[in-house]
Amino acid sequence: MKNWLLLGFLGIVAGCTSQEVQRSDSSSVSVSVQGVVDPGREVYEALNQYAIRVKSLSADGAITLKEGKSSQSGSFELKSKRIDGAGARVDSLSMIVSGPFGITAAKFLGSPKEYAFLNVLEGEKYRGKPDPKTLEDMTGMKGLTIEALSNVIYGLAPNLEKLGPLDSALLRSIKKDEHVLYVRRNKLGMTEMLRLRGVIGNGSPLSLSEYQRWNSAIALTTTSMPPSDLAIYYEGTIASDKYRLPNYIRAKSGGRELEVEYRNASQNPDPLTVKIKIPD
Repeated sequence: MKNWLLLGFLGIVAGCTSQEVQRSDSSSVSVSVQGVVDPGREVYEALNQYAIRVKSLSADGAITLKEGKSSQSGSFELKSKRIDGAGARVDSLSMIVSGPFGITAAKFLGSPKEYAFLNVLEGEKYRGKPDPKTLEDMTGMKGLTIEALSNVIYGLAPNLEKLGPLDSALLRSIKKDEHVLYVRRNKLGMTEMLRLRGVIGNGSPLSLSEYQRWNSAIALTTTSMPPSDLAIYYEGTIASDKYRLPNYIRAKSGGRELEVEYRNASQNPDPLTVKIKIPD
């Protein structure tokens, strides 16, 4: 099965063997927020509260997948409902990717319970439950979930799971409006880095400009991090009173690099139906 653009879009957030080197923040200092015992957890919780506002999206744009010396480019249309009217996560996504001359190359319709994928150019069809093993077989990427993909297309961190009692978070300040949040998830055996922009404590939401992940638990006091397993960069902002949507997303995982640029976007459109026709 050929590795079309949609497969790259689906697979890139899994983060297997990226060679991106994490910058060291050894010159920064821990943030001390007055009256807050654990500022790292406080900021992380604020990010989760902000994510509740990120409900749905209808957008189109350009997509480019690079792997080695090869590069594929095309356009896409997507509709996504991340949170329903009752406040529950639904993570329904439909996406159509077109190649040169507007020829439809692939279609995808997915939710945490079911997915359908059609490779139009090859005439291949897939249906089933989007468990990590199934998605790995389809995309060649380990650890992929629909929920993680849903978060990334909105400019959020792939993993927004609440911190457990054994997890830890360390907040460091580079500038007044630039911060780095390290999160160690001991139960999952994973370490994350979130680079944030904005002033802490002024009531405005912080924006995520960079996310990196290591598939191992690393001491947060480490001053020079090893190469990460996944790197995602978010640039620009599509102005809206709904939420901050980056207009450019670049993700690197293994030998793959994916670029997504939104041309048009409607944030939290109401109503929104996530549906495309995929033949049986």
